[in-house]
Amino acid sequence: MKHVLFTFLGLAALTAAVAQSPTPAPTTLTGVLHTGIVAIGGDTTGRVLEYNDPHGEKKIIEVDITTQTVGAGLATDGAHVSVTGLIVVHHYIERGDVPRIVASEIKVDRNVEH
Repeated sequence: MKHVLFTFLGLAALTAAVAQSPTPAPTTLTGVLHTGIVAIGGDTTGRVLEYNDPHGEKKIIEVDITTQTVGAGLATDGAHVSVTGLIVVHHYIERGDVPRIVASEIKVDRNVEH
């Protein structure tokens, strides 16, 4: 009976902790989308976004486009885009931990020439 009580209390504490943890907010990054990226062992989404951080430094992040991504069909290689989504860290076998943005929406800026 004690095991059942401790298990129940442990699950209740875990549930409360998860409920109180903040939900990550989506981030929007703007830059140039590159597609057709390959890596040993398939350790890539095949797409990266080249953008400037707030300090003006060039950065690259993988872009994970899913069937739920709004505007995914318009995002072609070299397009200037804004990608909105959650930034997560994915563990690859060959490359280790790599940040990626799981795109919920991609907007193409047609006013910017590439």
